Amino acid sequence: MKKADLDNIQHTVFNEAVSETALDIDAQIVGLTREAALQLPVAMRLRWFYLRQIKHAKLLQVYRDLSELLEPTNDVTILSLVGMTGIGKTTLAQQIVPRLIERYGDVPDNEIPVIYVKVPANGDRATSWKALYQRMFTGAREILGNKRIVLDKETEKQLRYTTNKRASLTNLREVLEPLFENRKVRVLILDEAAHLARFQDYAATMDTLKSLSDIGNIKILLIGSYDIVELVSDYGQVTRRGEVVHYRRYAVAPKPDEGKEGTVDQRQFQDVLAAFEAVWPSHNVPNLQALWHEWMHQCLGSVGLLKLSLLRLAALQLHAKGEQLNVGMLKKIFKTPKALQQLEREAAEGENELVGRCYGDCGFDAEKLAFLHQMMNQKGA
Repeated sequence: MKKADLDNIQHTVFNEAVSETALDIDAQIVGLTREAALQLPVAMRLRWFYLRQIKHAKLLQVYRDLSELLEPTNDVTILSLVGMTGIGKTTLAQQIVPRLIERYGDVPDNEIPVIYVKVPANGDRATSWKALYQRMFTGAREILGNKRIVLDKETEKQLRYTTNKRASLTNLREVLEPLFENRKVRVLILDEAAHLARFQDYAATMDTLKSLSDIGNIKILLIGSYDIVELVSDYGQVTRRGEVVHYRRYAVAPKPDEGKEGTVDQRQFQDVLAAFEAVWPSHNVPNLQALWHEWMHQCLGSVGLLKLSLLRLAALQLHAKGEQLNVGMLKKIFKTPKALQQLEREAAEGENELVGRCYGDCGFDAEKLAFLHQMMNQKGA
């Protein structure tokens, strides 16, 4: 990176607080090599490290599953991406949006094939469908969803738009349905879907989502923690044309004896640590792999929780004299025992609920599947 470019980036970062500018800066630094990133100031090195996305086995499996299920030619209408808190579901969803848009190729400016929305949590004892619909309007670039035009009484000329607080859910749906059809929406992603499951009749919620998916055969992807398992699994109309994708963590198992090979998950987790070492934002790179089992235990096998700890460690190191690690830093980067117990309990309960309910979990064992595969290939031979 040229010094002039670096000076320009630094000036923008430290003198402008505009969201679009921040996104532009991210776009400039995310593609930098590690060698180039090490020339940046500490704050920008940490941002670069934060933006680095490590591709690993569990993540790639989820990508493959979602790509298969989001194919427009199948009959799956409501999908659910479920995983433990902090594993990285939102990050994954935000990454998959541009990939989905690319799948649909060049589309006219008035078409929006993919809409990403976060379900609001506003303290109500039921889902605020009005607030959710308004976010859908925003995602579809529609500014008049719940607006009404104010006219001058004498000239009848338009003065301004104002919020129509009396607009009913029926009114909003009447606007939303043709909007989705005109915008050619193919995929609607609802993140933080757990807010749909709070203090609400599950059947009514899923009926509403199903009716949304019926608008032009839109596929709806719900993203949430294990709180949404009951919501998406116990409603017949959804289970018939729906699928649950489980973003699994790496299984934590006892450390193998010296000289013996660990489990597949353990080896893959070590590969994750090696990948983080390769993009470490300091010249002094810690040997993360040497303590792979401790890292695995402390983050419960979750790469998302691992990255949070590594971000803390990198920040403490980069602000230390000579960027040297010390024992005190290690005390600050790991979860407390009680927090780990809570996260482990929630994850274990959710994983138990999902046994036999997820995409790819058929009722045949490996031996039976091998037999079926052999039988089906005989005709081709």
